[in-house]
Amino acid sequence: MSVMSKQLMEKVKELESAQSKIQINKMAFSSSKMAAPALAASNMTNTRKIFRKAYKKAGSKQIGKKIMKKATKTVTKKALQD
Repeated sequence: MSVMSKQLMEKVKELESAQSKIQINKMAFSSSKMAAPALAASNMTNTRKIFRKAYKKAGSKQIGKKIMKKATKTVTKKALQD
């Protein structure tokens, strides 16, 4: 197998594992209401990472914290409503 095809296969495996994780999250989310806060929390950690990067670049932690608190509340509320 050439180097190029090995890299392609690795990429395909990465994408498949990412897709299966998304699928599992969706199943957990739809199967029980108890999974909603947990799923919201896992989504929030990703959102937090994005916000942290953005606000580190902007250089303002206070604004980032305020936005995170609001975002956490809304995501949790929406997750619990569904």
